[in-house]
Amino acid sequence: MLEFFPPPSSPTYCVTSRSLLLYMVVYTQRVLAQQFEPFPKPCPDTPPVNILEYAVPSPKSVPRGVSLLYDHYNHVHGFQFSDQADDLLLDAEKVFGRCQYFPYEFSLFITYKLGVAPNREQCVFALLHGGTKKNLISLGLWKQTVVFRFKERRYSFKMSHGRQDRNWHTLSVSMSSRVLAVTKDCRSRQQRSLRREFPDLLHVMNTSFIIGKCSNVSPVFMGLLKSVILLPGRDAAVQACKRDAFSQHHLDDSILTSPGLSSLTYHQSGRGVCEWSDVGNIAFDVHVGKLKVCVNGVWRDIKVKSDKRRLDYLVPHQVLDTGQGSLDVEVFDLPGEGKFAVFALTDARDQSSLRSRMYQWVNGQFTFYQWLPTQSAQSWEFFSIHSQFFLAVANYGSLKSVPSNSTIFKWNKKSRKFVVYQNIQTYTARDIEAFEINGDYYVAIANHAQDGNSLIDSVVYKWSW
Repeated sequence: MLEFFPPPSSPTYCVTSRSLLLYMVVYTQRVLAQQFEPFPKPCPDTPPVNILEYAVPSPKSVPRGVSLLYDHYNHVHGFQFSDQADDLLLDAEKVFGRCQYFPYEFSLFITYKLGVAPNREQCVFALLHGGTKKNLISLGLWKQTVVFRFKERRYSFKMSHGRQDRNWHTLSVSMSSRVLAVTKDCRSRQQRSLRREFPDLLHVMNTSFIIGKCSNVSPVFMGLLKSVILLPGRDAAVQACKRDAFSQHHLDDSILTSPGLSSLTYHQSGRGVCEWSDVGNIAFDVHVGKLKVCVNGVWRDIKVKSDKRRLDYLVPHQVLDTGQGSLDVEVFDLPGEGKFAVFALTDARDQSSLRSRMYQWVNGQFTFYQWLPTQSAQSWEFFSIHSQFFLAVANYGSLKSVPSNSTIFKWNKKSRKFVVYQNIQTYTARDIEAFEINGDYYVAIANHAQDGNSLIDSVVYKWSW
């Protein structure tokens, strides 16, 4: 049906044309909205996720070329990668679920340990496009440099990432609009302005996460990995570290799980399982924003009484240079002399000529007092018999096939030193204990093995006057 409009000069035409123009604008907006709905939006509410845990959900399903190793020095499990590791791809859509876009603001939190210094750049994490096989995002380590890539641009941060120091480290990489920040061990932090903004809408369809390398032909990461955590919309360093940690030389009031903040792996609601190696450790749960303690394999909330202003915790007081590795420490009091501590020192490289160190408590700290001859000492025991004071050490010895001597030292009041009192033949002794029963005094020594045979007797000695 056609409708007649009066000439343009009439007032009626002006009113009708305005109404028609408004109608066309509204109609056009509706058509466009219907055509392009839903408008692509990032997903700010995506929870933190441990990508490494997704890739290796169970120790029984470790991919080929990946090994689960136990770090005896730090009592931590970690994943090691070899050149045969070719099944490390993880579908990104499985990680993000209904969200179709990579978060435009995010942080990566890596817990790692390096074995050898990387001569070539070693990739820790990458987001790989399934069609072009190009890296959309990648994080790598090279010499003293942390390298982050996106949009085929390279951003490097000069900082020591802990090579060959036997310790685990944390590394946080945070992306926010035009600013990229890297934080190591909650201590050193660097940030840089980007030449290009990170894309607001980076589609995760047909993309995959790859752990331990950047491609099937790139070198693998030669260290150990414990966690690779993605936190959308948040800075992991701010959440996991003390607020003023960046201005301090050390974290003097934090107890970090080995290797530090490993409880970030607790990211799924209702899942609070922790490893046995974490028992007693305190860590920050990024999912709920609370401190938790590992109790009997479960992360439990730390409850603070209302009348307390802060948590009760241990803080580092003194670092003692005990030389080589220590296996035991015995702290004891000598009447009239003070408090002492003796450390059992062992050295796998030279177990025959090792000495153990004894310290005395002076002016609020331990100071070196005396050397004591030992052979790969395992355990110390202090005891007294009728106002006489003794120190006994269980020595492992230098060879399993050769008997060694475990030694009892006696306190000499004149020289104010412990001197050798008696040697007892033992075989790779592990422990020594002194005790008293009905006025009689005994010393028990636990022998470990002889000539590789663990069927060996341990001996209890009785004090004879």
